[in-house]
Amino acid sequence: MTDTIEIVAEIAGTQSVTSTTEISTETEQGSQGKPFPVDCLPQVLSDMANGISDIAGVPPEMSGPLVLVVASASTGRGVRLNSINNHQTSSNLYLLFSKQSGSGGSTAFKLASAPFYGREAQLRRDFEENDKPGAEAERDAATAEVARGQSLLKKDKVEDRAGILESVKDARKRLAEAERAVIAPLLAMSDSTPEGASKILSEQGECLFHADADAGDAIKAAMGGYQEGNGPSESLWLKAFSGEGITITRRNSLTVKLERPTLALCWIMTPESMRELFSRERLSEGGFLARCLVANIPGLARAIPETAADEARKIAAEVAQPYEAAIWASINAYRLGPFNDDPAEIGMTSAARLEFIRDWNRMIEKHGGKPDPFTARHTEQAIRIALVIHLFHHIAIEKRGPGTWGVSEDGLTGHTRPLDVHVARAALRVRDWFAEQQSALLAPQKASAEEALWEKVRRKVLSSPTGITARDLYSGNFATKTAKEAEELLARWVEDGWLEKIEPKGGGAGRKVARYTLPRSPFRG
Repeated sequence: MTDTIEIVAEIAGTQSVTSTTEISTETEQGSQGKPFPVDCLPQVLSDMANGISDIAGVPPEMSGPLVLVVASASTGRGVRLNSINNHQTSSNLYLLFSKQSGSGGSTAFKLASAPFYGREAQLRRDFEENDKPGAEAERDAATAEVARGQSLLKKDKVEDRAGILESVKDARKRLAEAERAVIAPLLAMSDSTPEGASKILSEQGECLFHADADAGDAIKAAMGGYQEGNGPSESLWLKAFSGEGITITRRNSLTVKLERPTLALCWIMTPESMRELFSRERLSEGGFLARCLVANIPGLARAIPETAADEARKIAAEVAQPYEAAIWASINAYRLGPFNDDPAEIGMTSAARLEFIRDWNRMIEKHGGKPDPFTARHTEQAIRIALVIHLFHHIAIEKRGPGTWGVSEDGLTGHTRPLDVHVARAALRVRDWFAEQQSALLAPQKASAEEALWEKVRRKVLSSPTGITARDLYSGNFATKTAKEAEELLARWVEDGWLEKIEPKGGGAGRKVARYTLPRSPFRG
């Protein structure tokens, strides 16, 4: 009899399956420096995150996001979630991860991604041993048949020209199929130009993990460093986030048409590179950065226990093997199986949908219906995170023998079940942590924009002897789009002491409005 661990959360008040752990569902707004909510991840992921932290000496703020994005990559494009506003949401996540050199981040990524790359290595070994020889033989035979037919067609007298042409046509078709068959399988790519990435996607089922532990070249590609004029060319990454079709045509290269490209992304970089990314206005306004979860982690290395002197420490088998089994099973079912071309579609419970609707409505109310591109993506990011959590909660791990674990038969059931409210709340907590990280990175950019806006308004005040009104700011969208925004901006500057408000005097006809001037110098009479 096997010992089975159901990686599934218990649902209060409804029919449920057994769970060895409870998902924490307390929703709260995190703050910069708050611990990553590892307890919100499925047990198979949270155990691995904690194991990586223990062995690599890194905080959960490093291991948690990395384990989450690898899990996301393993699901490919195999499951779609019918979420809110009739949207279908996929489980692919984009993660920008910065860490100080020597802080253990590269080791943490290597441990988190080892099962993913291990499955890729096995696929390539099997291909080299079993598939490639036959594919190459077929390619050579088809090439020879094409050459033979072409040689016959060059003769002065050809008795069965139509038959030879048909034979060459058939051989070319088989040659094209053989050329595709000799391409080794890939699950991931690292740095690549848009042209190179689109070609690899077209050869690999339009689904890849774009992962780079030193993402300098990947960033250069996204910013357009390989393009004439060095302009950002992130269109492929924008389209591959939501699975939109794209045609890539460049001079001196073949046209590549992708129907539903899908990327999961993990770029690891230095804090300086992260700040450089967020300083690029085009990447912000174009939407690439808004699609990314960010983790900007300081070098919080942990002390190594003295017991580690006895022998090299490894992540315990009861942690590493269930994680590997879950990643492999997810890849096999959702990335390599028929779901890659024909995704499963699942729904969510009414209670879960209500959580996301309320989250969206809070954001709309807070920003007066005009959220910035980053905030506008927050609910969608929570839903994507929820789908990853959901799929990995519904994985049944069994102990098969001493030190051996695997996924039980029919152990992946997430693509057959609705997403529940516990998962929704857990995902919102994880999203809140990423949102705080994002907010901290955007703070300098917002401060710079505020300074530029103030200088623009200050010059207008200087050119207006009687001061300005709120109308001067929103008229023609000079500084704001609405009267309310103008009034709020002026009120804040008055409170900060940048402007002085002159109340309208009573009496006389016409509407009285407040005017604003620069504060009077204390040295003037």
